Amino acid sequence: MRSFSQAITEYKQIMKKAAGVDLNPNVTINKDASMHLTSSTGGGVTLTADEGRIVCDNTMEARLRLTYEELLPSIRAILFGEIAHND
Repeated sequence: MRSFSQAITEYKQIMKKAAGVDLNPNVTINKDASMHLTSSTGGGVTLTADEGRIVCDNTMEARLRLTYEELLPSIRAILFGEIAHND
């Protein structure tokens, strides 16, 4: 399992290689218990940046919701058949 500092180093390397950007992120772990994920999330992490204006929800619940939304067209096609488009 990677440590927190290793993950930051890897992120900086990826950004340098992919975007040519040198970053020195100020990364902290919130230890405020009131901000912890609830037990109903099933695990994961929620990242915030720019004083909470940018949020990346990578919890199990969020990932399942995204997968569900992506699969809806396939589910509809299975249940109701393909819809012909008049283009």
